[in-house]
Amino acid sequence: MRALEVVELTGSFTASLPEHRSVYDAVQIGIDHPQLDARIADRVAGMWAAGMIEEVHALVSMGLRDGPTASRALGYAQVLAWLDGALDSAESARLATIAATRRLARRQRSWFRRDPRIIWLDRPDVEQVAGMVNPA
Repeated sequence: MRALEVVELTGSFTASLPEHRSVYDAVQIGIDHPQLDARIADRVAGMWAAGMIEEVHALVSMGLRDGPTASRALGYAQVLAWLDGALDSAESARLATIAATRRLARRQRSWFRRDPRIIWLDRPDVEQVAGMVNPA
């Protein structure tokens, strides 16, 4: 909608990503974890074990469906889809949450990989990071 408004007002619209310019002198470190998919699955399992389904049930009665963002959050959206009959089981909702979280992680990784200021490390140890932040 915003792009259409800009075209209406100016006659043209060019979409572009923001430039990679730092406001502050800082070391930016990205950590690429080789077992990310397994960690996501473990995290979602933990959410389910901690009562995700019960939480969504409780929040529905408090207006969860009326919120513009909370009802679309990872986990909530999938449990709501199961409660609405779009998914056939709580297990399907759990698996859909894992899949959606993996997609989000890939999009985030792709976005941050474009930034040349970020130094990417594979599972760094504390000394390795400390040496980058406070070089001797």
